[in-house]
Amino acid sequence: MRVIILLLAMSLVAEPALSQVLPAPAKPRGEPPSDSALTFRDAKELTDCESRWEAATHMTKKQWLQTCRRILDRLRLLDL
Repeated sequence: MRVIILLLAMSLVAEPALSQVLPAPAKPRGEPPSDSALTFRDAKELTDCESRWEAATHMTKKQWLQTCRRILDRLRLLDL
């Protein structure tokens, strides 16, 4: 008898979870922007990021700049 009650209770709890639907993404993902598509704001942010590099970091200046560009590209994808 306890098994039946337990199974019934579990089925009542699991049913709402199965009926949930994930929402569709709000914006479709586009192509990543090219380096030539830098706006004035993006160029300023890139310059600011590059100026924060210090010789004591674990990255070379070239690696730092690549990371700055990659992060800026990802932020622009979020703004699509």
